[in-house]
Amino acid sequence: MKIKATLIAAATLAVGVISSQAQVYSQNIVGYINVNLTNGFNFVANKLDLDGTGTNNTIQSVIGTNFPTTTTKVLAWDPVSQTYKSVTLLANGWSSGTAGAYVKNALQPGGGVFISVAAPTNFTMVGQLIPQGTNQTVYPSQFQIVSYPWPVSGYLTTNLNYAPNAPIGTSFDTVLQWNPNTQTFVTHKKLASTWQAGSPNLGVTEPFFLLPNQTTTWTNGFAYPQ
Repeated sequence: MKIKATLIAAATLAVGVISSQAQVYSQNIVGYINVNLTNGFNFVANKLDLDGTGTNNTIQSVIGTNFPTTTTKVLAWDPVSQTYKSVTLLANGWSSGTAGAYVKNALQPGGGVFISVAAPTNFTMVGQLIPQGTNQTVYPSQFQIVSYPWPVSGYLTTNLNYAPNAPIGTSFDTVLQWNPNTQTFVTHKKLASTWQAGSPNLGVTEPFFLLPNQTTTWTNGFAYPQ
């Protein structure tokens, strides 16, 4: 996914945050992330927050409406039914219905959505970083869309602290990583000591499908450099 991310300071005191695709400045970290979309489906995770609560991001505040109508769709995943829920950009705004709640939930830090566009375009996400600290999320043994909640890129295990489960018979932790150029998933299975197809290497705003072979807890965290 072609992503250029920059977070701009709201205060004058600046500190750097380690990320290969993002720069973060200030103790009051607010700013923007530019996301470039290719024609077709793009897998996008929102890493900024509207008001600091981590719960009130909406499709209007995160994605906006500056796209061609009727050809732009956003798909969120329902982990209960294991199906997608979609909304479409219409002339008077985004369609909602029951799918709207799924999309809103997926736009909070730690989630992700598919955005389908007919031609290459870009949009800008604006907001705050969620507070530094430790985050623990329990994931059942079923497919779910997840992402690292802070704008940091890197390898899933060595940089983003996901501890994969040991294989159980023929059951493995599975990660599906989207390739927007081929419009297909790359499957990573955690074998005894290696990841099939290589360790997942994730961009700043890149989510992924996770299927753990048993209920598992992902403990991750972020601290601003002093």
